[in-house]
Parts: sequence; structure tokens; C-alpha cells
Amino acid sequence: MKTLKLLFVTACVFLLSCNKSNEVEVMPCCPTCSILFQPYDSVSYQEAQRLAQTFGDQLSSLLGDINVREVSVLPVKLLTNQQLNSTNTRYRAEKILKYQNDIAKDMIKDEHFDVIIGLTSKDISTSLHNIDDYGIQGLSYIGKNNCVVSTFRIKNKKDVWKLVAHEFCHGYFYTQMRHCPADDPTCIMRDGHGKPNWKKRTKICNKCLGRQ
Repeated sequence: MKTLKLLFVTACVFLLSCNKSNEVEVMPCCPTCSILFQPYDSVSYQEAQRLAQTFGDQLSSLLGDINVREVSVLPVKLLTNQQLNSTNTRYRAEKILKYQNDIAKDMIKDEHFDVIIGLTSKDISTSLHNIDDYGIQGLSYIGKNNCVVSTFRIKNKKDVWKLVAHEFCHGYFYTQMRHCPADDPTCIMRDGHGKPNWKKRTKICNKCLGRQ
């Protein structure tokens, strides 16, 4: 399978998070990908399947040229104390990503998946804005095909697929898909600026798609 190296290039966290750069480059032409979802704890397999289906259906319309070859869901796993922060109050997102890297190596050696996406309802955090334990909605390694999202801070669960799309684009498209340089309020790649409102974010704008 495509190697999922956990070299930290930059944190991409939405809402109280994400990548700080606004640079955008033209997306690669007609990419094809397979996506693997890993649900944790109280996110049921059925819930993950429904989200995976919604996300797969939306992704092609969002990105146009992308071809989603397959979207699969792994059995539910439990996060452990090894992924907790120092005060045992939140799960560290980067530790979850390392865990997912190990899952990918152990469970899908003979399969090909381009991106692994973790799903949790637990509160997650990372070090950001000079704060050691900063609460976030999601974390991606730019272009490293590994991301995790948390529903803990999302008020409307119907918007979870948008968060997944946001982190997926950070993780899959290398340096191309950072935060929206136009700061378009309807763009899924817009920096959240500390606000958890996904309602108006319904598309990926032409600037992010490299069409302007």
C-alpha cells in the first residue's frame, strides 16, 4: 500500500486549528484515490459507514476531477491511555495519527489505500498558538495521507462530512490544499478563525481548485 509516513510537515487543524499557510497551487489532474475510515470508541461501524458514504458521494462533486475508487470502513477500535494528553483529559491528535500509521501497516499490508481517516467523538488536542494542549476538530499531515477528525466540537452532526473533506484535502493533496487564500465564507477549505460554524461552507472555491 502507499506508505503512510508520519513525518510532521505541519499541523492542519480546523476550528481551533489547521495549517497557518494560505499558499495554494494547482491541483493534480484527475487523481484517483481509495479511502479508509477507522472509527474509534463510541463512533459505531454503522455510523462510520453512513459518513463514509456521504463523504464519498460529496467528494467527487466538490473536487470535480477526483475519482473515488473505493471507500472502506475498518472495525471499531478503542483509543487507549497511550493516546491521552499529560492530564488524561483529551486525546492527542498526533498520537492518534501515529496509531493509525501502525494500523495501516498491520491491517492492510496487502491492500491499497491512499488515505486513512480516523473518526472519534472524543475531544482531541495538539500544540498550537503557543498553547501546549489546544482543543481541535481535526489534524492532518500535509500530503502524508493520514488524518483524524473529532465530532466533539461540531454542533450539527450533518456537517461532519465537511470537516472530513477539509482534513482529507490537507492530507491528500500535498502542498496544494491549504487554507482558502480568498477566505471565502462558503469554502470548505476556509480557516475557521476559531469559529465552529460549517453551515455556509458547502463547496471548494475556484481559488482553492486552482481555477482562478
